[in-house]
Amino acid sequence: MKNYLIITLGTRDVQLRKDLIEQSGEFETLQNGRNAILVQGDIKLPVFWNENFPLYYMISPREGGEIIEKNPKTFAPYLEFPLIEDVLNQLITTQKIDYLLFVFTDQEQDWLAGKIKVRKNYTDDTLFFKEIIRKTLKKNSAWQAVEFDEYVVQTEVANIDYQYTHFKEAKSNLFLIDPEEIGQIFLLPQGGIDQINHAITLQLLQAFKSKVKLFQKAEGNVPRQLRFTNYFLNDLNKQKIIKHLEDYDFGLIDKSLHSDKMVYNLAQYAYKRLGLKNNQNKTYTDLLQKDGKYVFLDLDNSDQAKLKDLYLSAKISLKHQEFNEFIWKVYTLNENLFTVKVEEKLGKTNKYFNPNYSNNDENIEWIDMLNRNSCALVQVLRDQKIRLNNPSRKAFFALLPILFPNDLNFSIYQRLANNLETISNKRNDLAHRLGSTDKNQINQLFGEVYSVQQLIADLDHIFEVEGFDIYDQIKAEIEALL
Repeated sequence: MKNYLIITLGTRDVQLRKDLIEQSGEFETLQNGRNAILVQGDIKLPVFWNENFPLYYMISPREGGEIIEKNPKTFAPYLEFPLIEDVLNQLITTQKIDYLLFVFTDQEQDWLAGKIKVRKNYTDDTLFFKEIIRKTLKKNSAWQAVEFDEYVVQTEVANIDYQYTHFKEAKSNLFLIDPEEIGQIFLLPQGGIDQINHAITLQLLQAFKSKVKLFQKAEGNVPRQLRFTNYFLNDLNKQKIIKHLEDYDFGLIDKSLHSDKMVYNLAQYAYKRLGLKNNQNKTYTDLLQKDGKYVFLDLDNSDQAKLKDLYLSAKISLKHQEFNEFIWKVYTLNENLFTVKVEEKLGKTNKYFNPNYSNNDENIEWIDMLNRNSCALVQVLRDQKIRLNNPSRKAFFALLPILFPNDLNFSIYQRLANNLETISNKRNDLAHRLGSTDKNQINQLFGEVYSVQQLIADLDHIFEVEGFDIYDQIKAEIEALL
């Protein structure tokens, strides 16, 4: 009987030791925003900060992986595989491993055919990681007797229905020997794409049952074996919930993932609220606040509450590195930030908007309302040459210091007015050109005196939030129920 070790490769499985690179003095490090480019002669390798584990650099699997794979001597002293090497070392010393099978992605054909619309999905392919790890292990005498094998996933990598069906047919073709000759399968299905991981895990468990030994290695933690098969799906669902919570993807936590209804209700409350659908949350708050629990949840459907949730939603998009989505949400935030503030004093102003007025017209109803509140308001707008045809965000910002003379946040509002407008202009460019952007490009828009980090700090201060505010609390409550 032969034993297999199967690893699904992911984007963080190959990393570089940042501290060792800096100590070596072998590279010139060019800063690129919060990231860097390592330069040695003609070799230029873009690297990315691992914010949770600052000793490491991460790389683009396809582009960076190819550079490392072609220059093994240059990077070998700094290579580490933090998510898999502990499992590899543990198994090679405690178990008999006959075959090591890498499951990786290579979507070259789909990319060339134009089927992949997001370039990052293509550059995340792990074909070069497979080669880097294989060549590194081959240098270790403990792995000399192990036969290496590989299985490539080329299409529909994020389609769970497709992958489940695919591995149902392909599971017997994963192995170099007759499946009947397999003794044990050691499976580490966490580094790769969720849909592939789930599909191969489920199909192998169905086909090989107790022969499958499932391992887990979270970044920064020791590896462990999940010692069950019958309850594996429940645990897999739990891990999916944790992953969704880490990403604040509350809408992906459905009833099938956990038997506790409170988990679903809390997740749905958060999902509806992040979508500014606060008015749909009464059912969930009634259920959740039964017996006096979760009293921190509310049914606040005010514009101020929704504006705060819009900001937190934008902040989550930034966490996901969904920069286009972030820009669109910030654009909407810019359209409403000063409006909501001013309407605390003036009341709703949308009823004074009349599309029939051109730029050179003066809206009598709008002007009369301003004069009823303070005779200084209209004059401020005239002095700043702001059109009086309709309410506008520029008008609202100009009115702030008059309506709130004692507000200590005005300097922050001033920064936000300037820089949110910059973001809004980028949104218009994306809308007209069907473009995309990244964090570095956004920071370049701000120039040297401002940044995305400063924008977040300013908005955190204005909205009086820390982290992700109520969504961190909801996340903690759900985690306590798992």
